[in-house]
Amino acid sequence: MFESYKPDIAQTAVRVLLEFIKNGQITRVKNPELFDEYYKNPDVQMFFENIVNPTADVTLLETPNMVVFCPNPDNRFFGYTNEELRKQMIGSNTSNTDLYLGYFIILCLLAEFYGPNIIDNELSNGGITYVKISELVKTVTDRLQTVADRDEDEISMLEFETDTNLKQAARHWLNKPEYNPRLKIQRISHLTRMGFVLKVCKFLEDEGLVHTQNDREVYLKEKAQLMVRRYYGDAQRKETLMKFILKQEGLT
Repeated sequence: MFESYKPDIAQTAVRVLLEFIKNGQITRVKNPELFDEYYKNPDVQMFFENIVNPTADVTLLETPNMVVFCPNPDNRFFGYTNEELRKQMIGSNTSNTDLYLGYFIILCLLAEFYGPNIIDNELSNGGITYVKISELVKTVTDRLQTVADRDEDEISMLEFETDTNLKQAARHWLNKPEYNPRLKIQRISHLTRMGFVLKVCKFLEDEGLVHTQNDREVYLKEKAQLMVRRYYGDAQRKETLMKFILKQEGLT
């Protein structure tokens, strides 16, 4: 049974919830009043813990300067469907293969920042502040070329374990040109490797997870670092794919 809460506690919690729904987070800098109402009031925190979080199927992640509102993996109300995610991340007229590529690019990006430590969640980026987009494109290409060259049975087992069609994703990626010399802005098209990676980075930027500098460098923001450290989705799938990615560099 849920315990009773005073009206002012419920009202404060609803104000915080509305900000979460609107922007996905509250911070000490941008929302000082709401931040204090949540962070300094244990009754408001308990309202979320006992009522909002289990009912809405979400998790709140906290640092001294930020609280992030995270839908749980199977949350279909606050989360994305596959179709919605494809359109948001890459664009219309895309397939689940494009979505797999998007996931793979994100995993490669995290591997670039965190290396083998991400497998055990012993996370330290070793002083890396950014990753060059060109290097990320090369990393994805190298990994997927390895997929294309691997024994069919080995890749089939990995696909079964991760529920992804890596072989098809590899062919899809490797058939793309590196970039389109006729385009001044590469990210307007997902038909090239560079454009595809930039579209994924733009999606992550819109979600408040990274900052892309001049379409050349990508930086992890505090929200992304928090989510990697505290709430990294399906741990088994992450570990399997991460071990595969890092194994290509002899890091595991």
